[in-house]
Amino acid sequence: MPWKEGGKWRGGVSYQKKRYRSRGFTTKTAARQWEIEKLVALKQSEQRKQKRDFSLAEIIERFLSKKVHDDKREATIRRLQFGLQHWQSYFTQNNLLYISELERAHLSDYQQWRRGQITSRYKPPSLTTINHELKAIRQCFKWAEWELNIDNPFHQIRLNKIPKPDPPKYLTIEEIELIEEEAKKDRRKTCFYEAFALLVRTGMRSNEACQLEITDVDLEKKQIILPALKTKSNSPRIIPIGESLKPILQQLITDAIAKKHTLLLRTRTGKAQQPQNLYRRFKNILKKLYDEGKMKDVERIGIHVLRKTYISHLVMKGVDPARVMSIVGHEEYSTMKRYLYLSPEYRNRSLDILEY
Repeated sequence: MPWKEGGKWRGGVSYQKKRYRSRGFTTKTAARQWEIEKLVALKQSEQRKQKRDFSLAEIIERFLSKKVHDDKREATIRRLQFGLQHWQSYFTQNNLLYISELERAHLSDYQQWRRGQITSRYKPPSLTTINHELKAIRQCFKWAEWELNIDNPFHQIRLNKIPKPDPPKYLTIEEIELIEEEAKKDRRKTCFYEAFALLVRTGMRSNEACQLEITDVDLEKKQIILPALKTKSNSPRIIPIGESLKPILQQLITDAIAKKHTLLLRTRTGKAQQPQNLYRRFKNILKKLYDEGKMKDVERIGIHVLRKTYISHLVMKGVDPARVMSIVGHEEYSTMKRYLYLSPEYRNRSLDILEY
C-alpha cells in the first residue's frame, strides 16, 4: 500500500522476495497506479522467462486437434490440414524444428519453394492456393501466440495480390432482352421480372426498389419520387418513368391495391422482397443463359450491374451527364464515372456535328 514520506506519496511492491520502491508522487492515487503497473510488468517479465521453445510439429498438431474439437465443418479442417501439410514439409526439408529457429524471411523462401513444385495438375500451385496456405499458418501461429504464449515470428502476413479479370461493365440491349425473356418464364410468382424491369429502367439500387411504395409512384407525371429516408445519400430523388416501364408499374400498383399492400415488390407470401432474393434469382438466370451459350463472362456479374447499365445507356443516348447524376443520386462526377462505360461503337463514332 502507498505511504507518505517526506511530504510525498510512495509506492512499494514485493515480488519474488524482492522489494521495489517508487519515486515520490503528489497523490496517493498515482502511487497506487504505479504499484499496479509495476506488478503487471514484473509478472509479464517472469512469463517471458518461462516461455518454452515448442517444436513446430507439436504446435501444428495441437492446433489441428483444437480445431477438430471446436469447428465441426469438415471443409475448414481439410483446408487447414492441406495448407499446414506443405508448411510442415518445408520445415522438415530445411531442418527447422523449433519455433525459435524461424525468421520472417522464411515466408518469402516458402513461397518460392512452393512455386517451384508441380501439383497433380502438372503445373505450379496458383497464387490462390498459396494464399490459403499463408492463411493457415497465420491462423496457427496466432492461436499459438495466445494459447501457448510463444513469440510469433510471422506477424501480419501479407497475402499475394491476385489480378482479377474485368467483368462485363454493362449489359447490352440484346442481353437485357434475353434476361427479360427468361424472367418471364418464372412460374414461382417472385415478381423478379417486374423487379428487373424496374432496376434496369430506373437505375435504382436493389434496396431502394424493395422499399418502393404505391405513394412513391406518380404515373400522371411519369416519375418516381424517392424520399430521403429510402436513399443511400439521405436526399430525395426524382426518377423519370419511360413508356415501357409505365404498364409494369401500373400492374404492380393494381396488384398491391387488390391485396391491400403498400409495397410494390413482394414475395409469394406477401412479405417485403429482399435484395438478396433478387440477387440470387438474377445469378440463377445468368448461369442458365451461360450454360445455354447465350451469354459469356457471367461469373462476376452482380445485380448492381443494372445500375451501371442504366447510366451507360443514358449517356450513350446523349443525355446530359449532369441530369444523369441527379437521377441516380450522385453528387460528384467522379462517383458516376465509376459506373460509366462506353461501348466501342460509341467511342469510334465520328463527330459529324462539328462544322469546321
